[in-house]
Amino acid sequence: MADPAKFGRARLEALLNAEAEGRPESRLRLLAREFVGEVRLTLGADRALLFLCPDSGDRASRGGPSAVAAVGSDGDPIAEADALIDAHFIEQVGRLDGARSLAGAEEGVSRPSLSIGFPLGERDRGVLIAEGAPGSEEFVDAEAQLETLLLRYQSDLSFAHEFDLQARSLETTRQQLEELSELLGQRQLEIEGLRHAVDGEGLAARDVTDYHQFLTCEPRVRELFSQVERIKDTDLSVLILGETGTGKELIARALHFGSERHAGPFEVVPCGSIASNLLESELFGYAKGAFSGADEDRDGFFVRAHGGTLLLDEVGDMPMSMQKQILRVLQERTVRPIGSGRSIPVDVRVVASTRADLESLVREQKFREDLLFRLDGFSVEIPPLRDRRDDIPLLIEHFLGEAAAEGEPRCSFSESAMRELTEYSWPGNVQELRNLVRRLVIESDRKVIPRRVVSPLLARGAEHLFHEEELCVEGEFMKLRIPARDGFNDIIAECERLILVQALRRHRGNKSRVTQQLGIPRQTLYNKLERHSIGEEEYLGGDDPTP
Repeated sequence: MADPAKFGRARLEALLNAEAEGRPESRLRLLAREFVGEVRLTLGADRALLFLCPDSGDRASRGGPSAVAAVGSDGDPIAEADALIDAHFIEQVGRLDGARSLAGAEEGVSRPSLSIGFPLGERDRGVLIAEGAPGSEEFVDAEAQLETLLLRYQSDLSFAHEFDLQARSLETTRQQLEELSELLGQRQLEIEGLRHAVDGEGLAARDVTDYHQFLTCEPRVRELFSQVERIKDTDLSVLILGETGTGKELIARALHFGSERHAGPFEVVPCGSIASNLLESELFGYAKGAFSGADEDRDGFFVRAHGGTLLLDEVGDMPMSMQKQILRVLQERTVRPIGSGRSIPVDVRVVASTRADLESLVREQKFREDLLFRLDGFSVEIPPLRDRRDDIPLLIEHFLGEAAAEGEPRCSFSESAMRELTEYSWPGNVQELRNLVRRLVIESDRKVIPRRVVSPLLARGAEHLFHEEELCVEGEFMKLRIPARDGFNDIIAECERLILVQALRRHRGNKSRVTQQLGIPRQTLYNKLERHSIGEEEYLGGDDPTP
């Protein structure tokens, strides 16, 4: 192959500029156009054509001779130049070295020509043919001129041709890799589907419960469902405790729709999001003319919930001034709309939910103790998602199914990504998990979402859960995040996992070298990879080895 250092600077810049501008022309064609144009002008030819003759071993895949560049008497490119010269003649010229001239066979009809064959790249041949106008005199003593022109261009032409071949080969390889990646993704999806089916059977064996769309396989949560079943048909006020996003409203809905009141209305009062100056009118309603803008009577939440259930959502955010009025309604079972002189009886089952510690608010005189007693006829507490980690894979599969049912592509998570999701603390609980899964499904173009896509979205929320230490191994620094809440065995397991991933990365997945470096049997390595759910995407695909 020609030395790229000999490639003319101006020509190289022209080719690079053409590529940057996105022109769909090969480097050989760009340079050949300049070459045949100079041949035509120097020899006074009517037209000049350059053909590529592929190596005979490549004929099956690349075909016979083909025109690379051709210019006519006006200097413009000639369309369909392949049909102008007999392919057999081109191949014959291509086998010979040195320039040869031929006179026209029929005076005034055929063209005189000057031709030369030359090596083009490592295996192929090029054929340059310059032709005079029909009936013109043959080229005289022009062979040396043609050979001189070729000498100036041949090295550059060969380099450009080899460059094109390599570029096409790389593009073909890239396409094949994309196809293989897609195929692997499909296979992984099938495997994940089988795994989920197996996991599903395992979950079924552990008695997965779908209680009014609240999914769990945790005994602690199933006991909560049992409590709700016992009190659903009573008129006891219920206080639902739990962090944001744990599903407090789902439990409130289960209380209502599983009870004898299920045919009645279910109303939700967002206590923390209604302005304090509007809360009274929203809760109790108002009469026409009660204030500016009150053009008609309007029922409040309590009246609208008559015969059904009223959920005071995040009741701990309710202002003290309103708490006294709520207490009166709960005691008298009547409401008086603003501006009205009459009280309206209401038959409402009141359920309250809160993320706050109401007893602490009582001590701080931010919540009425007598109202707490009224609301807390029976209390249930929903555990946070981090305390029921066995539910996380179940919920992820459910949310993936929801997305697929709405038209999003069906996808799954790699084993290491699922491990990352399961070990995350989820401060926003189920709602945060649902939002993240839906975001990943929408934003990712992968059928199997890897750990490296998931980790950046979890890193910020997980920072407070880990201590960070730096390790140095033969001059290479690694960061180890040690779980701050977990026990000694969990810390040791995390260290072991990091060491394995770092060793696999160093040796590019060569497990024989890893076992030699770590001094462990090969089967032990495989057992540890399975135990820590370490997939190839972590050490071959660029994942961060930290958890």
